[in-house]
Amino acid sequence: MEYLRNTAYKIWISDLIKGQYIKSDEEFKPNFISAKGLAISRVNLIGVVIDKYTNADKTYSVIVIDDGYASIRARVWNEDIKLFENLEVGNLVLVLGKVKEQSREIYIMPEFANRLSNPLWAKFRREELLKLYGEPGKIEAEKKNDTIISDPPIDVGRKTIINLIEKLDKGDGAESAKIIKELGASEEKANALIYELIKEGEVFEYKQGRLKLAG
Repeated sequence: MEYLRNTAYKIWISDLIKGQYIKSDEEFKPNFISAKGLAISRVNLIGVVIDKYTNADKTYSVIVIDDGYASIRARVWNEDIKLFENLEVGNLVLVLGKVKEQSREIYIMPEFANRLSNPLWAKFRREELLKLYGEPGKIEAEKKNDTIISDPPIDVGRKTIINLIEKLDKGDGAESAKIIKELGASEEKANALIYELIKEGEVFEYKQGRLKLAG
């Protein structure tokens, strides 16, 4: 019998989290989330990495992905941690993987994770999901055991960051540490603002620790 892989659905993270997790009673049928009239066992997500954690002996790693409305964790173990080796906070990523549940928390077990260098991918995905499902509800932040999901502020300092990138970028990108220092806000708040701008395609990470304006 030929094995057919289940569809990896494109969906808002908030719709995924708010869906009903259903455990299959059939041996070869995977568990799934019922949301938007779909039985979702695999997903195709695009978002910004807003947090990353790897344990000391490198047998477990987790990233938090945010699509602008909600966040979800993607977890890997043992040899699969190589999927996250080249991913850092602030990166725009594409993640394909299976939907899992543990202690009533929905998370992703990735089969593939890749950094996207073009910030327009986030814009294209957002437009695609708006056409498919409309505007999703935003889910507030909550603390987890091994990472913190932050709800980034959206109305303070955005223009200042854009102006600072324009001022500090001499061709090789603006150093994010200098932007945070000149902004005068806490590092946590400054990073949240930067992540929001990256998610919206206004800013992108030119190279590690350096930012450029899109367009």
